[in-house]
Amino acid sequence: LNNPKIKPIVSILKQKEDIKYGYGKYPNVYLGNIRMDHLKYTNKINDNIKRCFIPETYLRMGGRDRSSSLKVAHFCNKLIKFLHENNFEVIWKKREKGYPKEKWCSPLELIENQPDVIIEKDLRFPSSLCEHAYISDCCIVINDSFAFFDIMHMNTNCIILTTEGGRKHKIDDFFAKDYSENIIDMKKENGWELLKMQIEKSNEYVYNNMTNISKKILDYVDKL
Repeated sequence: LNNPKIKPIVSILKQKEDIKYGYGKYPNVYLGNIRMDHLKYTNKINDNIKRCFIPETYLRMGGRDRSSSLKVAHFCNKLIKFLHENNFEVIWKKREKGYPKEKWCSPLELIENQPDVIIEKDLRFPSSLCEHAYISDCCIVINDSFAFFDIMHMNTNCIILTTEGGRKHKIDDFFAKDYSENIIDMKKENGWELLKMQIEKSNEYVYNNMTNISKKILDYVDKL
């Protein structure tokens, strides 16, 4: 957007809120959340299995970040054990980072307890980020993950857990003001008790929107 040689005719926003990331400087339009089209090809599963979907927050392992990241990994280990003890199937989507790999890692590389399903790469359609968020009873984000802003549209039971070692400034900057009701502070004594109550709630979102956002975008571009 800052390249003076590029002059966009229009920016098509993925979400309404994207305008605050600099798109307001250019002509823009919001035609709907294109990720919701994935749900046209997704069906909820009626098999009495409780599911929890966790999109990964990767850990920075360089220098001063290592100590904090190890605390987050320790929490992840306890969380997976806790979910299994409460009869949840844990579906974990790894964070996909670019090449070459730098000083970061997945929490799963550092812990003993492991999820039931691990999604290494999201190469399918519908996207696992959409499908598993929709079919799960709850979704959990550990500290800060911008995946929250996608899954919150597909699951009414999205939980943000803040832990020792988490980046408080990210929570304050992006989550605390508008999503305080979704946040459970796991550093407090009653954190696990509150989490237990929250995971027993169900995802009440049912997709019944027949609008084809992809087609709306193509039709709009075709008329430019």
